[in-house]
Amino acid sequence: DWSSDVCSSDLTYGQFTYALAIVTIFSVFSNLGLDSVLSKEIAKTNELSTLINTSILFRIFGGLVLILLTSTLAILLNSSTDIVVLVIIISLSYVLKAFEIIEVWMFIKFNTKVTSIIRLVTYFILIFYKYMIIQFNLNIFWLAIGLILESVLVSILFVRFFMKNSKKEIRKFNLAKFLQ
Repeated sequence: DWSSDVCSSDLTYGQFTYALAIVTIFSVFSNLGLDSVLSKEIAKTNELSTLINTSILFRIFGGLVLILLTSTLAILLNSSTDIVVLVIIISLSYVLKAFEIIEVWMFIKFNTKVTSIIRLVTYFILIFYKYMIIQFNLNIFWLAIGLILESVLVSILFVRFFMKNSKKEIRKFNLAKFLQ
């Protein structure tokens, strides 16, 4: 099993919550306060593509800063390698949550119905995933991977809905032009 090469099999739920606490303390850096500002700006902008894409890039940057801060803190606290790995995995889920900024747009345009359905589908999939972790007696490492799985599933569903229901201008976003 390749997970035993990365994390020992004697990881406990306490170690998982310790790693989660380290990440949660610094998670404010991954959001950068964009949700509240974005909801105001979406309602009054004509440049939706620039606004959404800029927000996604900022949240990716914030997530990368979070990985750097939390892994450095875990190392400075003389945490075990297992906890440092858990911190990195949990922090990585925040980078992947960058696309959840689309949820703000969905709240404004479609109310909460669509976002609730997307979250519900994701939660049912994760319930099954966590059940399988218990059934196969997998270690806590797999629970941390579940956080990444949740971020990936929600992001895919949000982006898919966004691309299907947003104006055509979103689809022609040019990253090279944007970064100039």
